Amino acid sequence: MNEKDILIVEDDNKIVSIIQNYLKDKCHVHIANTIGEARSIVKKKQIDLICQDIVLPDGDGLVFCNKVKQNYKNIKVIILTKKVFIEDRLKSFEEGADDYLAKPFFPDELFARIKRLLVLEKSYDGNLLKFNGLELDVRENSLKYEKEIILLSKSERLIIEALLLNEGNLSTVELIKYLSTKQSKVITTNAFMVSMNRLKTKLDKALGRKLIHSRYKFGYFLKV
Repeated sequence: MNEKDILIVEDDNKIVSIIQNYLKDKCHVHIANTIGEARSIVKKKQIDLICQDIVLPDGDGLVFCNKVKQNYKNIKVIILTKKVFIEDRLKSFEEGADDYLAKPFFPDELFARIKRLLVLEKSYDGNLLKFNGLELDVRENSLKYEKEIILLSKSERLIIEALLLNEGNLSTVELIKYLSTKQSKVITTNAFMVSMNRLKTKLDKALGRKLIHSRYKFGYFLKV
C-alpha cells in the first residue's frame, strides 16, 4: 500500500498527528485543515482515498464529499466524525461516502477500513472472486460451490459480490448503495429486499443449507 496517496481533511491537529504517524510508513499521507486546502491537493495529486471530518472551518464536509464523488469517481471517502446518529450515517452515504467511522476510533481500525476500500478496487482485475470454496463469476453472473453452479440475476450477483469483497458484515443501506452505484440507478429498499429474498431462496434450494445470514444491528454476512 506504500504507493497509495491518502488525504486527511481534519482541523483537529491532535487527530491529524495520530493518523499521520500511524499511516506514514504504510502510504503517502497528505494533510488539509480546510476544504479549500483539500480541494487544491485533490486537483494537484492523484489521491486514492480521503479521510475527512464533516464539520470543517470553511464549510460542510459532506458537500465537499459529494463534489469529490461527482468529479473523481475513483477516489474513496471515509467520513470521520463525532456525529453518531443513524441520520448522520445515512446522510453521509447519500452524499457518496464509502465508509463512516465515529470518533474516537483506533488507528488500526481506520487502516483496516482503508485497506478494505483500496483492495476492493483491485479485486476487479479478474472475472472470478473466490472465498472458502465459493467462486463468483462476475462476467457470467454465476456462483459455483463444489459441484453446484447457480445462475444469478445481475442484482443477485452484485449482492454476493459485495459480501465477498468486504469479507464482513454489510447493512441494508450499504448493500443498496453498492447496487445503486454499480447499476447507475437508484435501488429502493423494496427492490433490494425482493432481490435478497430471491437470492437466499435460490441458494438455500441449490446448496441445501443457508449461505447468507443476517443479525440485527450487525448486517448481512456469508457463512460457508
